[in-house]
Amino acid sequence: MAKIVIVGLGTAGISVCLTIRKKYPKNEVTIIDKKEFDLLHSCGLPFLLDGRVDSPEKLKYTLKISGIKKYLNCEAIRIIPEKKDIETKNLKSGERENVSYDSLILATGTTPFIPPIPGLRELKDKRAFTIGDLEGVARLKEVAKKAKRALVIGAGATGLEAAVALNKKGLEIIIVEALKSLLPRALDSDMSEILEEHLKKKGIKILLNKRVERVDEKSVTIDGKEIPNDVIIISCGVRPNSELAKKAGVKTSDYGIVTDERMETSVKNIYAAGDCVQVSSLIDKRPFSAYLATPAYEQGRAVAMNACGGEARYEGALASFISLIADLEIASTGFNKDQAESHGYEIVEGKVKGLTKPRWFPGAKEITFKVIADTKTGKILGAQEIGGEGTGWRINIVSLAIKANLSLEDLSKVEFAYSPATSHIPDVLLTATDLALRKLKT
Repeated sequence: MAKIVIVGLGTAGISVCLTIRKKYPKNEVTIIDKKEFDLLHSCGLPFLLDGRVDSPEKLKYTLKISGIKKYLNCEAIRIIPEKKDIETKNLKSGERENVSYDSLILATGTTPFIPPIPGLRELKDKRAFTIGDLEGVARLKEVAKKAKRALVIGAGATGLEAAVALNKKGLEIIIVEALKSLLPRALDSDMSEILEEHLKKKGIKILLNKRVERVDEKSVTIDGKEIPNDVIIISCGVRPNSELAKKAGVKTSDYGIVTDERMETSVKNIYAAGDCVQVSSLIDKRPFSAYLATPAYEQGRAVAMNACGGEARYEGALASFISLIADLEIASTGFNKDQAESHGYEIVEGKVKGLTKPRWFPGAKEITFKVIADTKTGKILGAQEIGGEGTGWRINIVSLAIKANLSLEDLSKVEFAYSPATSHIPDVLLTATDLALRKLKT
């Protein structure tokens, strides 16, 4: 019987626990986590802010698996690899205890990044908030009740979801993004413009290629102009929690903890999974940070098997992404145009606007779909989609196509089911693929 110790109980940690209990039930599992409860569904925090999730308790999950020892409200202080020990500290009592392991799995997640804007850090948790935990969202909701004007720094998914939530509460919203478009990691500028116009129609002001220069008690400064402000949401990305690993001699990078395909680190018997790890692109094997639940869950399954003496490989990630922002589903997978070109690809694009059902059938929704491929091989590199709720499933088909190394020609031959009550013929995905294919052949 092996002793498996997991540090961190997020998506990856839960996946590890479930896999071990299904496949290796005789092993002893110990969890070390800073929270007072098991799992927080952190992706639901913006929806707790807007009220669609009506109670914070609904975002908590208790791991109901027998035989698992939990050190909750407890921090992992130090790893001692030569002794196969990890030193822990109880965050309430201060008591310290060493826990031994045969295999150690680090699933330490990330921490929100606070940009070095003068005055911002001093106002954190007073009128400047990240969307990272229940306590922060609760304080934000209280401050927002008395606020009239909100600033969102950063145009990633969490920031946009929070902006829409506060907009629904009647606040004046300004979104400031240092890059040229909304959701710059996921969307090309031409696709982002669709979302931008949609948000502007709801009264949300968007400032692109701009930076916040200073934050004061009742205002912010942008481009030398002082703007009155009551509440700030900081949505500037995250950084991997890799210090514990680094101090133990584990190799790390700017992207996180470095592992091999078995999710084992540079130190024997220490593994890592989830947002704290560096992943490789499934397209060209270059390293990057995924910071998404689906790769974390898949990594957790692989690392659980390997830590217990089995054999599994994690091949890499595509950063397949979806979000619901102001009644629009935004989805992407693989490379966008800028990413593909920066990785040395010459690309061909197929972008079309269509409907989810025949125009004459009630409930048809508009959808814009874009597929990107390599001009030399025709291999699919990525795709993006913007449409009404329920349209984002097409991204999963392209994700599978990339994983299967399919070309535009291959994807154009996929047989779709059709009924006017549920779909359009041809589907917008196939229309975009055919357009890219025609461009490729001319």
